[in-house]
Amino acid sequence: NQIGDLPDELWTLPKLTWLTISGNDPLRLPKLERRVPTIGRSALESTGDDESSFLGAGASGSVTRRRWDDKEVAVKVIRGVTSDGRAEDELEIYGAIGQDGMQNRVVGCLAVFEDKNEGKSGVVMETIPPGEGGEPLEDFALPPTIQEVTADRWPANTKRVYDDDFVLNAMRDAVMALSYLHDTAGGGP
Repeated sequence: NQIGDLPDELWTLPKLTWLTISGNDPLRLPKLERRVPTIGRSALESTGDDESSFLGAGASGSVTRRRWDDKEVAVKVIRGVTSDGRAEDELEIYGAIGQDGMQNRVVGCLAVFEDKNEGKSGVVMETIPPGEGGEPLEDFALPPTIQEVTADRWPANTKRVYDDDFVLNAMRDAVMALSYLHDTAGGGP
């Protein structure tokens, strides 16, 4: 949409929760250093049928379980242009985050792949560890729909109540993640 600059009034909007500026060349970040290898999609081995390998999907892509470099990984195939922005911009950020993202509360990136023949690109990530007692983690929000692209949807919360310790821990993790992202992909100190 060729936005040249962001008006100051934007930051005073009462319900602004997400802003995508990807694809607007005047607002592009400087080229980021890629800290992970680029691999061919053929290096990713299947771990079973499509149904058992499927881990999830969101606005910008779908995630499946695969094997790479002798370990189980999560592979996100990124859609071209979505409400979240352009695939090439997302790949650039993932590549800059690198492998140590997980320890800083950001999904780590082990490698990126580009398949020119199929026109597909994506990211190879560590799988998210299970929750307490080995139980699978629960999604915080419901998957997006075109009607709710501007606001998250939440399931009825009859069993989850977040105590002070949970909220404080979540806030500490958010600060750690934002600091890490600033240092690695946002221009750094």
